[in-house]
Amino acid sequence: MGIFKKKKHDTTDTRTRGMRITETFILPIYGPAQIGDSTKPIRPVNDEEAAREADMQERLERKVAADGTVYFVEREN
Repeated sequence: MGIFKKKKHDTTDTRTRGMRITETFILPIYGPAQIGDSTKPIRPVNDEEAAREADMQERLERKVAADGTVYFVEREN
């Protein structure tokens, strides 16, 4: 009858109202979440980088300040 008549949704749809809104309006714009390991390197580590990392591990020590910041200092041998 009127333009404000409540629309009936499919009774076989078991999704919640929030999921229906998400899948109808948000996902077409932003797309699905990225799946995979974001910490995995995009390319393999070469020999020069591996040597530099090993040298840093031997020479430097990781410290955490009282405010939570991280810094490196030379190891005392």
